[in-house]
Amino acid sequence: MKYIVLLGMLFFAGCTPQSEQEKIGLQQPLAKPELKYIRAKLGADVNLATRDPFAVPLATTVAVQLDLQTGAEQGSMNLDVSTSKDLVLISPTTEFSFDLNSSKTYPVILQVKALSVGRHYVNLHIQTLVDGYKSSRVLAAIIEVAGPTPNTQDVNRLLKKQTTSAEQSSSDLIILPAQETIVSP
Repeated sequence: MKYIVLLGMLFFAGCTPQSEQEKIGLQQPLAKPELKYIRAKLGADVNLATRDPFAVPLATTVAVQLDLQTGAEQGSMNLDVSTSKDLVLISPTTEFSFDLNSSKTYPVILQVKALSVGRHYVNLHIQTLVDGYKSSRVLAAIIEVAGPTPNTQDVNRLLKKQTTSAEQSSSDLIILPAQETIVSP
């Protein structure tokens, strides 16, 4: 008789509707977290408006305007400016700060002076604060410095000097035998 009562209780317990969560002791199903993916470049959303190098004369102080562009319409942007070797930053400040708005283009005007010929860099260390998120990016603007251009009289004098020295040293010329073979496919 005990077994019949036990079987009856099990039968009635199996007929009552219960979900799987209630059977294992959970009251509500667990919500899956919603993942948001951002498909963008890592770092702050800031770029230089132009990627072309700036041509600067040697040993002359020149104003260079770097235009920064961003897609953010609110927040703030701070940047620190440094230069590579042999490019002197004459500007009174190396730190700039902007409140981001709908203009999306922010000019940075710098006074620079190149001490040597070649390629130099203005490094921009940028940090943005948009919607409570901080992000950073480092950009570099290229400064090209060419040497002083010689005038035509200097070039002509140099060429004349080279031809007269070549005529004088023609007796010192050593001719070596050479043979050329052209192979066609």
